[in-house]
Amino acid sequence: MDTGEGGCNDNYLVENDFSYAPTNGIEVTFSKNHIFYNTIKECDHGIWGGYSWETAIVQNKFAQNRIGIAIEHGQHIAIMNNSFTADKEAIRLWARKTQPADWGYAQKRDTKSHNYRIWENTFSGNNTGANFTLTNNIEFIGNKFSTVEKEIKKDSSVTNFVTEISAMYDSAGSWPPVIKNWPDKTIPPLRVAAGKEQIRITEWGPYNYNYPIVFLKKIDSNNVYHFDILGAKGSWKIISSNNLKNISQSSGSFPARLTAIKNGEDVALELEYSGPSFTDAFGKRQPLVKPYVFSFRDYKPGTNWNVNWYKWDATHNPNKIPYDSFKNFINSSNAIKSENTHQLNYTWWGAIGTQLPADSFATVATTTITVKKGLYNLGVTADDLVKVFIDGKLVIDFWDAKKYMYDEDAHHSAIVELNGRHEIRIEQVENSGFATLLFAIKPL
Repeated sequence: MDTGEGGCNDNYLVENDFSYAPTNGIEVTFSKNHIFYNTIKECDHGIWGGYSWETAIVQNKFAQNRIGIAIEHGQHIAIMNNSFTADKEAIRLWARKTQPADWGYAQKRDTKSHNYRIWENTFSGNNTGANFTLTNNIEFIGNKFSTVEKEIKKDSSVTNFVTEISAMYDSAGSWPPVIKNWPDKTIPPLRVAAGKEQIRITEWGPYNYNYPIVFLKKIDSNNVYHFDILGAKGSWKIISSNNLKNISQSSGSFPARLTAIKNGEDVALELEYSGPSFTDAFGKRQPLVKPYVFSFRDYKPGTNWNVNWYKWDATHNPNKIPYDSFKNFINSSNAIKSENTHQLNYTWWGAIGTQLPADSFATVATTTITVKKGLYNLGVTADDLVKVFIDGKLVIDFWDAKKYMYDEDAHHSAIVELNGRHEIRIEQVENSGFATLLFAIKPL
């Protein structure tokens, strides 16, 4: 970015389905890439390509996005043979009048928005087909509109907008290797049913429907567990359960839906799969030699957390004073907010309460738990600093903001041996920006 050379270039994104992203289906900023034959539905932006250049966006299917293709300050972009269906806005190109004075990228290269070839796309049922601002040299040729409320929006800041083939670009810079009459290619169908409701995220990532799992869909207000039993071809049967009653069925084929009523703190369900061989979540091939066991467990020991929040100032900055000094300051201060909760599940995008701070605060949460003898994995996700004590013993210690470099640095865990009643104390510090405090315990 500082050199002005840009980022991750010359990638090919081909024949994927990038639908249902809450933000961008594809993000290709500050780079040049090739995006062919993809399906991108129901995203905020189908493609976000700010400051991209020499990029080809060819024969993709966009549908029901807020904006299909959004590019600010792009250069030499080919948008060809794509379809846009029911997007609120199909294509938006724009630029800002000025760039940040201390931004190396903008100081070392041309960042004006210019030179687009938008050829032979189809627009159907869009609120707006194309919206252009502060952009120069747009070749808009052979595009077809059907029931589009506003086909083209552009203001006086748009110059050299042409609707027939022109030679004005031939010496105006590089272009991605695309041709006008791009060969038709059918986008292959998905292997699973389409729809946002079919996306299931496990602890190992997105589920691909190739191996058997028990997926908890929801727990309703009557403590009824709603499970989806998913997998490829084959059958399943329950071989054991714990703290569940009124299980709706004990065996079946895939897919299946199952309900059961929670009847305790340690809910478990163990099933046996019989059927063809498959590849599991870790890429290991499971042969059809003996039945395969898959399971679900939901362990939530009864807890009642006492949570207090405290405001700190520059004099008592925990990043600059010894920990003991900060703890003494907290112990001698009045909480600015207190509450009781059965689980720690906080994510703050702003203030922790009305007329309360969004930054520079500390959280102290305490509880007692009673568990069976065994090994347990304690997990805490905290931004920015955190310490976890069990019976006064420090078991998780992350009290140095300089070590917080990546998103995963917010999560910490420890394996501990527990037996009976224990006291847990969590101290968390928020410096600025995003804040979170989550806690979980799981038997091994």
